[in-house]
Amino acid sequence: MIAYNVNTVIENRLAVSAVAQIAVEAAREASPDLKVAGVVPGNRETSYVEILINAEGWDDDSRQITLGVFRTAGPAALKQQIYNSLQRRLDEHRAI
Repeated sequence: MIAYNVNTVIENRLAVSAVAQIAVEAAREASPDLKVAGVVPGNRETSYVEILINAEGWDDDSRQITLGVFRTAGPAALKQQIYNSLQRRLDEHRAI
């Protein structure tokens, strides 16, 4: 479980560093082959971020997964959203 500090929430949205921690935890739970490469914020006016995740063992064309999320959800809801999105991607990859 992630321990959050007072700097986790900024202006009613999670800090980018908190999103990164949550994404690492969700990716680890979804598959040991998924590694978070980074979190890229949209801009200062938006709460949108993109999470870049590398899938070890996948071919070069599908190795990187990009998830777009809004960081206005609470930590538990955001983690579940990321986890569910990764599970869908994993299921799609297995079906190929």
